[in-house]
Amino acid sequence: MNPKETKSQILKAVQAEAVRQWGEDKWVLNLTKAYCKILQANGDTEATVVNRRRSVERALTEETCNLENLIALAHCVGCRVQLACTREEILVP
Repeated sequence: MNPKETKSQILKAVQAEAVRQWGEDKWVLNLTKAYCKILQANGDTEATVVNRRRSVERALTEETCNLENLIALAHCVGCRVQLACTREEILVP
């Protein structure tokens, strides 16, 4: 598993779902609005469409976002990011 590829796949899925929900012309604006609502609900009182639109666009085009923002963007379009931690043991007879 390549973490960078996984992030890329999730961001592409977010973008595809945003386009499906809001159309080609309005998806960036509406995704940014939804993203700002999530940020504001979590205490970021300065999150506005004006000052977050570029960071949302950059996250999708340049794939530059951290896990917290990736989860928030996925939530904006009704997706959930599921992480699983597994432990493998090799038993030696």
